[in-house]
Amino acid sequence: MTDKNKKEKNQKKTEDINVDMDYSSYTDNLKSISLWKRFAFMVLFVIAIGITEAIVIVIAVLQFLIKIFTGTTNDKLEDFGFSLGIFVGQIYSFISFKSDETPYPFDSDWPSSDK
Repeated sequence: MTDKNKKEKNQKKTEDINVDMDYSSYTDNLKSISLWKRFAFMVLFVIAIGITEAIVIVIAVLQFLIKIFTGTTNDKLEDFGFSLGIFVGQIYSFISFKSDETPYPFDSDWPSSDK
């Protein structure tokens, strides 16, 4: 294939890609205060996930040590760990756009540990 044919083929591909698009919806979305507010919440909740990971590790170590020394686990730590898991699930639902309800402490209460 000659250089001229390659250029024509590449130009044809470029023309196929450059379809007339309505960019007004993009600019409307970029100007949406609620979308940027959601983005800020998403950043905060991603940070919260990192913090909850550390808390879960501490709970796991504590529960393990308690189990070694007493033979049972701490009910309050079990309940807190369970509700923390629900909280993280709510965060994932929010940041993946499955839910529009912002997790605790904004639109909802702390998740109940009732099993």
